[in-house]
Amino acid sequence: MKLFPPSTTQLVFVLNEERGYRLAFVYPWKRLLLLALAFAAIGVALLHLALPETTGRHLLLFAGGGSCLVAALFAMTALASQGELVIDAIARAVRLRFDSPWRQLSWVKPFDDFQQVQFYQVVDGHGLHNHWRIELLLKDGTIIKLGYGLLGAFRRSAADYLTTKVSDLMRIPVVQLEKQ
Repeated sequence: MKLFPPSTTQLVFVLNEERGYRLAFVYPWKRLLLLALAFAAIGVALLHLALPETTGRHLLLFAGGGSCLVAALFAMTALASQGELVIDAIARAVRLRFDSPWRQLSWVKPFDDFQQVQFYQVVDGHGLHNHWRIELLLKDGTIIKLGYGLLGAFRRSAADYLTTKVSDLMRIPVVQLEKQ
């Protein structure tokens, strides 16, 4: 049963290893696990505050248990998901491997299959944030998100460095998109 099968565009890889000819990124399962545990704690606290005092303890325990169950499923998915993306300038190829309970993805693509490295500053309802999203764009339109954390890079200098490094290794152009 596929609840939320991730596509390649939803996969985020964080920098794990950097050598002169090779960049290795990993799927951030540890960070996702911490995020799941934090959501579980916040969910139980909000349920406790939202339900009135007259609510029976059984209903409160049932609602808190449901919140913990959802967070536990998310945490188990994070624990069971592993992946890596390696940009290898010697082999002139990018290797992607991702395993989760819902999807197994594995391929090796030559640098010629990639179009550009693009990056942009993230904008939400509150305005600009001080983090930058970095994406590797294939010629078929597939997007792979790269960065130092779940949200990309937190400083412009870090985003510039990583995009330049990927561009130099793969010999593809860097494109700065409008704020999104």
